[in-house]
Parts: sequence; C-alpha cells; structure tokens
Amino acid sequence: MPDLRGHGENPPVKLTSFGGSEANDASSAIQFLHSLKTPEQTPLVTDIGLYGIELGSIVAISAAAKDPNVKVLVLDGVPQDSDAVLASAVGKRFPFASSITSKFASLGTNLYFYDGAYKLGSPCEQARTLMKRKVLLLAGLDAADFQDSTQKVSKCFPPGSLTEAKLDLSPSGYSIVNASIEQAEGYDQRVIDFFNQSFAPPIQ
Repeated sequence: MPDLRGHGENPPVKLTSFGGSEANDASSAIQFLHSLKTPEQTPLVTDIGLYGIELGSIVAISAAAKDPNVKVLVLDGVPQDSDAVLASAVGKRFPFASSITSKFASLGTNLYFYDGAYKLGSPCEQARTLMKRKVLLLAGLDAADFQDSTQKVSKCFPPGSLTEAKLDLSPSGYSIVNASIEQAEGYDQRVIDFFNQSFAPPIQ
C-alpha cells in the first residue's frame, strides 16, 4: 500500500498534485508488478485490483483507464474532480469563508502545476471508458459531498461493467480511523470479500 505523494511519515516527494502525478505513480507501480516473473519467466501478476479513498479513488479510476489489466476497483468517496479534493482540504483547514478561499486555492494550484499535473479528466469521464470491470462504490454520511459525487459516478460506468454501490455507510473509509474496532473490521471485510469474489475462478 504505497503512500500518495505528500503522505506518510517521510514522503520522498513532499507535495501532492491532487491527482495528476499520483495517477502516473500508480501506473508506474502497476508496470512494475507486470514486470515481475518467476525463474521460468511466467508473469507473477496479471490482473490487478485497486482500492482508493477520496483522492485515491480518482487515482485508481485514472490508472484503470490506462490499463485494461486493472479488472477490479473499490472506490470510496469519489470526488467530483481534483478541485473538490482541494476544496475539502481547504474547508478543514480554514472553515471560515472556505468557498472563497477554495477558489483562490484552485487558481493558485493550477498556476503552480502549470504542466497540467493537477488536472485530470473527471472521474465520470474516465469511468465511461472502463469496459468489463468489477466496481464497488462506497460512501457514507460522514462525507456528504463525496456521497453525492459517488452516486453520480455510479451512473457513469458503461453497461459492460459490473457495478455495486453501498452509499450509506457509517462511517465510510473516509473517517474509518475514528471508528470502533468492530466497525473497522466490518468495513475491511466488505472490501476483502469483494476482491475475493471478483478474482475467484469461475465454478466449472
């Protein structure tokens, strides 16, 4: 479970780009997994599953859009776009007049990442390209803004994808660190079960 840029105790890259560079990081990690082989040169990894919360969900959708071997996605609290992630962070840090502050933050962030690393295509646009994937969408009352945007993204996947949604969690993965042990275990088991079922070989 690699940390995103700007996350963790001693991140090698100190700043987050709110999606763009992180998506490239995920794609590089996937390419590395595909390069792993046994002594007989048999690939160790073929199909991939990705799990992401908030910003991580944007990254997971973007990486899946680039690699058809990403077969399974678990996405919790999918923001509308990178601006929504930034607005959420600003709102927590500066709750007073956060809507105005967020607009200035967005303008400054776009200027800082002039190379385009900040702006990804919206999760909905990218979800439309994901054919024949298995997707579990999660959200909860503890992140109402992301609950609404996750609901909208759930309608963006093409008919060839198998999509499940559980959008009334309490708590969702967004604030699971503050949950009881029982709640955290129940949440984790839901995610584990989905991956197990999605990657299970078909019954002969």
